[in-house]
Amino acid sequence: PAAADQALKGALVRHPESLGVRMVAARRLLNTGREVEAQGLLRELADAGVSEACYFLGVMGSRRGDFAQALEWMERALSLAPEHAQTAEQVANLRRIVRGDNAGESDNAGESEEGGAGGVG
Repeated sequence: PAAADQALKGALVRHPESLGVRMVAARRLLNTGREVEAQGLLRELADAGVSEACYFLGVMGSRRGDFAQALEWMERALSLAPEHAQTAEQVANLRRIVRGDNAGESDNAGESEEGGAGGVG
């Protein structure tokens, strides 16, 4: 694990503008429970139009219980990757939660992270 972190840090230094390298680093941080560290990197990637970063920011918002913010991120992810069925499902769930239609369905929002939202860009 430490070696992987070092390799990613080196790659980030060598390729600071690479969206792919930055997304791999963000995934590594998320997969090792370092969401706070990943958040800044994900926001930079979202600003660059990376749908997967928007998706993960939406997941993080859902986990915090900030469903309105999660919906904003998920809608942005969906606009960047409209073919991504998992994101469309999350948007539908979050819309119901935010509108109060099915408040008890909050368990479904933001649970699945696999696959992100269509990769980089």
